[in-house]
Amino acid sequence: DVALLRVAVWRWLNEQLSTNAEREFALVRAYAPGVEYHAFNRNAINIFDFITTNVRNSLDRVDQAAIHDFTDVYSADPYPTGNLERDGRDRALYHVGFIAKFITDLGGGKPSKIIMQAFKFSGRFPTNANIREWTSQAAKAGVTHLEWFGWPRTLNPDLYREMLRLSRIWKDLPRLDIPRNADVAVIFSDDSRNAVNDASMNAHYMLHVLLGEQIGTWFAFTGENQVRKGIQSLDSAKLIIAPQLSYSSRVFAEKLEARVRAGATLLVLDPDAFD
Repeated sequence: DVALLRVAVWRWLNEQLSTNAEREFALVRAYAPGVEYHAFNRNAINIFDFITTNVRNSLDRVDQAAIHDFTDVYSADPYPTGNLERDGRDRALYHVGFIAKFITDLGGGKPSKIIMQAFKFSGRFPTNANIREWTSQAAKAGVTHLEWFGWPRTLNPDLYREMLRLSRIWKDLPRLDIPRNADVAVIFSDDSRNAVNDASMNAHYMLHVLLGEQIGTWFAFTGENQVRKGIQSLDSAKLIIAPQLSYSSRVFAEKLEARVRAGATLLVLDPDAFD
């Protein structure tokens, strides 16, 4: 129940993840040169949240910046029927696109992979229209790899055929020309999120929906830890939106101040920001 203890625990756990990823990364490079090493898959489904002891829509607490040097790809497995069951249509509608853009942006140029739902989860198979929409959302977020989780060949042959069709399209069509820079930055802070124990990240999700899906603005989720480590930059940002920033570091606060003094606009949606 203590904010700083939550920050400390998740920092420590991410340090352990980074240490293990570094060791395994070195082993793969030594014994299987040329083989892609995948350090972690972000759990982005409706799961049990161990902090609040509730079953709810919850994203795991991995710090992507911590493993940046020790992974060849980032990935996530968003299964929207879980969101639909627990949180309703509004939270499920753009869940794949949100997660896809989130992991891709925070990857700082590393390839990203989305593992699509192709099985019955939370009592529902996805429809053919569902998987077409989800694949489209992943593509326009800049995802480079498409995979599937499920066994619909005998349980849902029609879904299986559509899955294969989409995979062929994904393989054969050229990738979208995704902008390298964004005028709008949506700030994400691992420490701030963990301090307030934000399991679902609904504020970030809503900004994704409003800015990306509704207005059509190209923006970038920009991580505090990524900026501090040089994985991402605020240099191109003209508008910086901070939905949650109550436990950011002094170093990052100074970077935000410098960017504002250079002409950017900072929109703070957190009443406890810089507290």
